[in-house]
Amino acid sequence: MNTRVLEPSACTPELLESFCSLVLEGGQVISYGLKDRVKNALALAFVYDENDLAAIGALKRANTSYRASTFNKAGTKEDPATFPYELGWVFVAHAYQGQKLSRLPVEALLPLVSSNQVYATSHIERTRMHNTLRRYGFVAKLP
Repeated sequence: MNTRVLEPSACTPELLESFCSLVLEGGQVISYGLKDRVKNALALAFVYDENDLAAIGALKRANTSYRASTFNKAGTKEDPATFPYELGWVFVAHAYQGQKLSRLPVEALLPLVSSNQVYATSHIERTRMHNTLRRYGFVAKLP
């Protein structure tokens, strides 16, 4: 496996399209405005098996209202303003699931920011992703 981390501005349109397609394959994100949100990210991670895109992830720059809503839903007392980045869009292509590949984009992205500046969200049913997040020091905050 080979992992590449790029700023969105360094990605070709085809690479951005591949990233967005894999995000949507995960079934957790609405397509409207996705391409613009991806272009606004701090960094995108691409994990390849030879020429096949196996996994992705991003350090997102979530807007203030989204962060406030997310923190409110989680019931946390943390100040969302102190967390400018969200680790997100971590997804492993179906053909590669079960191989613990979600750690690869996470490992590549987290060193780019201070650990006290980043939060992550994951659907409650995504237990594999929760395991990955715990492995890298994230703590569950459930409502």
